Amino acid sequence: MAQAVCIANIGAEYEIDKRLWKVTHIKDDKVVLRCSTKSIEAVEYTYFEFSAAVYEGEIKIPNFAVDSIPLPDYRYADLPQHVKQKIYRKNAYVKQYAVDKNSNAISTVESIASVASKLKDVGPPSIRSLERWYERWQQFEEHWMAFIPKKYLEHASTRVNPIVEEIMIEAIESLYLVRNSKHSLEGVCEDIEDTLAKPEYAHLEENVPSKSTIKRRLDQKYGRIEIVRRREGEEAAKRLEEVLGVPERPTRILQCVEIDETVLDCFIVDENGVPVGRPTLVLIVDVYSKMITGVYVTFQSPSAAVVLQAIKMSILPKEPVIAGIEDIVGMWPCYGIPEGIRTDNIRHYLSVAFGEALFDLQIEQEQSRVRKPKGKASVERTFLTVNTGLLNSLPGYVDSIAERIIDAKLDPQKTAVLTLDEFKEHLFRWIVNEQNYRQSERLDNRRPIDVWNESLALHKPLNNRSLESLDVSLLPTVKDRTIQATKGIRFNKTQYTNTELARLRARLLGRKDFKKNTQNPVVKFRWNPDDLGYIWVQDPETLQNIQVWTNDKTYHGLSEQLYKCAKELKARILNQDGKHISVKEAVVRTRRELAEMVGGKAKVADKKRLAAITSKLDQKKLDEPYVKNGSDFASDINSGKHLPNNPESQQTDLPRFNPSRYMED
Repeated sequence: MAQAVCIANIGAEYEIDKRLWKVTHIKDDKVVLRCSTKSIEAVEYTYFEFSAAVYEGEIKIPNFAVDSIPLPDYRYADLPQHVKQKIYRKNAYVKQYAVDKNSNAISTVESIASVASKLKDVGPPSIRSLERWYERWQQFEEHWMAFIPKKYLEHASTRVNPIVEEIMIEAIESLYLVRNSKHSLEGVCEDIEDTLAKPEYAHLEENVPSKSTIKRRLDQKYGRIEIVRRREGEEAAKRLEEVLGVPERPTRILQCVEIDETVLDCFIVDENGVPVGRPTLVLIVDVYSKMITGVYVTFQSPSAAVVLQAIKMSILPKEPVIAGIEDIVGMWPCYGIPEGIRTDNIRHYLSVAFGEALFDLQIEQEQSRVRKPKGKASVERTFLTVNTGLLNSLPGYVDSIAERIIDAKLDPQKTAVLTLDEFKEHLFRWIVNEQNYRQSERLDNRRPIDVWNESLALHKPLNNRSLESLDVSLLPTVKDRTIQATKGIRFNKTQYTNTELARLRARLLGRKDFKKNTQNPVVKFRWNPDDLGYIWVQDPETLQNIQVWTNDKTYHGLSEQLYKCAKELKARILNQDGKHISVKEAVVRTRRELAEMVGGKAKVADKKRLAAITSKLDQKKLDEPYVKNGSDFASDINSGKHLPNNPESQQTDLPRFNPSRYMED
C-alpha cells in the first residue's frame, strides 16, 4: 500500500551526494527533485522511498552553519579557497547584522564584536564597511554572490530553479538577443513575470529573477562579444574584439593552454666542453592555473615536429621525466589532453600535420590576433620568468652586449659549462621546486599547484589515448594516397600492403565520399621519419589507425633523411654514368660515404681540439712565475753557485762585480 502523506514540501532543499537538490513536484505518490547543477537529470521517489532515504541518511537536510555562524549556500564550494574565505567572513558579519538590525537588541559595534570573537578576526570591518556590504547584499536579493570579486562574478552560478532558468533563457533569446532589439532587461523581467503567472507554473512559487540575475546570466552564458554580435551585428562585435584585445578567461584547468617557442639566452656545450649554441625552448602553459604543462628543449629550428613533441610531453604524466633528477622535492601533477590551444600565426602552427594532430586529439586551435601580444600573455610571461628566475643564475647566460664589452669575462661562450642534458635537469628542477610553488599576483597571490589541485578535484583531465595511439596522432608527416588493388599504397618508391589494408579498400571502394577523381579510395596515412619500414593508415569511418609494413626490407629502419641522401646519390650516378642502381645499393653506398665523411670530420675535430688544449697548457706555463724548489736552491748556496766569481755562475745572466775592498779588511 502506497504511503498517503509525503514529508517533503515543494521548494524544500536537500543534500544528496554532497549536492544541493530542490523538490519541484509532489503528486500521485511521486516526489521529483532537481539538482542545482544543470547537467544532472532530475530524480523521482515514491513517498515511502523518500521517507526511508531521509531516515537512513541518504537524503540529508543541509546545514549551512558552523559554530552558529551562517554559511553561504552550497554552491560557494566550487569557488577557490581564498574567495570562499572572504565570502564566509563577509556573509557572517552581514547576516548577524541583519538579525540584530531588525531586532534592535544590540548596537552595530556590539554585533561586529560578537562575530569577530567567533571568527577570531583581528581586523573586523568598520561600521561604514559593514553598511556597504549590507547594501550590496540587499541589491543581490540577500545572496552571497554579492561578496564575490568582480572577475569571478561572471563565472559564478546561482540557485535559480531549473524551470525558471529555462524560462529566463528563452526570454533572453527571443527578446533581448535579437538583431536591433528594442527590449531592455526590464522588458525581459516583465516577460518572465507574465510567464510565471500562468496556471501551469503556479506550483513553483518562485520570485521573478532580478535585473542583476539576468545580467549575470548574460555575462556567464554569452559574454560581451556574443551579446554585441547578436544585437548589433558582426562588424560591431569585431570592433569590440579589437578594443578588448584579451581573450576570455577560462574557468578550469586545460580548458585552454598557450604554446610558444623562443631561443634561450644561454649557451650550451657538448660533452667535450665546446660551445654548441643557444637551444630553442618550447613551453606550454595552462592559462587557468599558470602551470607549465609541457617543455621541449632542442637545437632544431621550430617546426611542426618540434611543437608536437612538446604537446606529447604536455599530455603524458611527468613522473618519468623527473625520475632520477636529484634534489626534486616538489610535485608536477600536470597531465591530460587540453580542450583548446592558443598559438601564433606562423607556418608550423598552420601546417597540415599540426592541424591533423589537433583534429585527432579533438583539440580546438585558437590563433592569437596579429600584432596583439596580449593574446598569449600567460606563456609570454612564463618565458620572462624563466629568463629572470633561472637562466641568469646559470653559467653561459647571455648578458647584454654592453655588459659583455665592459667585462670580457662574462662572454657566454667562454663561461658556458652545461650540456643539454644538464640544462634540462636544471630546468625541470626549477619548474618542480620553485615555479609550481611560487605565489603569483595573477592568481591572487596563490600558488599555481594549489590552483591546479583545486580545479583537478572538480574537473578530471581527459587522458583516454594509449601511448601508441598518441604517438601516431603526433607524427609530423601526413599525406593522402589511393589504395591500389594489388600494390596497396605506393610511397617513396615502395609498396605498403597487407590483408587488413585490402579489406579496408574493399569496404570503401565505389563510395563517393572516399574517392577524388579516381576509382580507388583515398585515405590519409602517416609515417615515422625515423623508420620508413611501415606507415599508419587511418580508417576514414572509424578513425582507427592500421599499421602497414612494406615487403622491401631495405626500408626497415631506414630514416627519411638517409633515404633522401640515397635518392640524390642514385640520381647523380644516373646523370654521370648513365647507370641505374637499386635503392638498396644506393643506401649502402650512402652509408659508406657518410661514415667516411663523419670519420674524417671527427679526426679533424679531435686534432683541432687537442691542439687548442695543448696551446692553452703551454700558455699557462709561460704565464706562471718560475720558482726553484727548496732543495735545488739550498744546493746552489752550498756549492757557491750564487757567488759572482764562481765559474758555474758565469752561465747565469746575473751581473758580475769586482771583489769588495771590505773583504780584504
